[in-house]
Amino acid sequence: MSTYDDASLIYYPSGVKLGKAYSLKPTDGSGDLTFTRASTATRVNESGLIESVATGVPRIDFTGGGCGKLLLEPQRTNVQRYSNTLSTNWIITGGATVSYNNAISPDGTNNATYFSAAYGSKGLYNSLTITTSTYTASVWAKSKGLGNDKFQLGEGSGTGTGGVGEFTATSEWQRFTKTGTTVSGGRPVGVFQPIDFSAMDILFWGYQYEEGSYPTSYIPTLGTAVTRLADSASKTGISSLIGQTEGTLYAEFLHNGNTARIIAIGDNSTNNRLFLSNNGNKLQIFLLISGSLILSGTGASSFINGINKVAVRYNSGNIATYLNGVQQITSSATFTTTALSNLFILSSEFAPNQQSGLASMQSAMVFLNGKANAELAELTTL
Repeated sequence: MSTYDDASLIYYPSGVKLGKAYSLKPTDGSGDLTFTRASTATRVNESGLIESVATGVPRIDFTGGGCGKLLLEPQRTNVQRYSNTLSTNWIITGGATVSYNNAISPDGTNNATYFSAAYGSKGLYNSLTITTSTYTASVWAKSKGLGNDKFQLGEGSGTGTGGVGEFTATSEWQRFTKTGTTVSGGRPVGVFQPIDFSAMDILFWGYQYEEGSYPTSYIPTLGTAVTRLADSASKTGISSLIGQTEGTLYAEFLHNGNTARIIAIGDNSTNNRLFLSNNGNKLQIFLLISGSLILSGTGASSFINGINKVAVRYNSGNIATYLNGVQQITSSATFTTTALSNLFILSSEFAPNQQSGLASMQSAMVFLNGKANAELAELTTL
């Protein structure tokens, strides 16, 4: 029997509409994921351009090319009030030159900014009042091809560890990021300046400064800080598609070091739940039945930066997890499952609207039977 025939539910990023991400199986729509996000958001489309997606519509993201992936992110705020209108609120110093609407940007329009500055000048920055926390600065930059392509990016003063990062722009648009801990108060943020003894000539677009340890999708601003709310994808009331005494969960996803929850089933409470997640960059399983902890364990292998495949067989007395073709956690713990009626993708199984880590789902499957070890190894081999 083929994997498609054997699975009770298959999700693969394809069709979407307001509040829904369509599953390939069942074909009657009973397994389609319910999606929420109470704000607009951006994605990279099939043409490689950044575009806005309406409130409540899932994002099929094509970052890096290849197949589209369901993008799910936590809530984030771009506190930079003018992300791309640098004529307002930004400070140009030391004889730097700025030319607006100078080239085609990553969103496909003529709104990239050209920036040139001599070595030793501050260049370009923006004063923001921020709290003590970890922040990530990010910007798309590209070489103009006229001079030095090295520049600095980040937070320019204070006693924190924010500081600036040193980067080199190329002939292609790239997103550059710098993460660090800053201290409360007004800070010069942006800090574009040369790091060599010749003039800097680069194009840039889409500046973002967000609280968090990694960058998320671009949040445009024009005068005020803007918040993109969290994504959530789940399906409730599908006990007939989830094995109640045994079964298998599978997920293929893009891991970038920030993925939290991967895939889970449960009853939307803390009493009955099974999930796979990231614990120190290793696969973790957590199984709780009728309020009792049955299993909590972490595998030996690390996730890779890129596509990963994971699976778990839950069967009383015979539990096993696999990561990229290698067995991880096994257990002979016994249990009797009840009320496994909900599926959660890349989010908390008892608070599905609280997405806690950036993640992109390539595919997910549910099986009513517990797959044999050889099948799990084959299913998860890259």
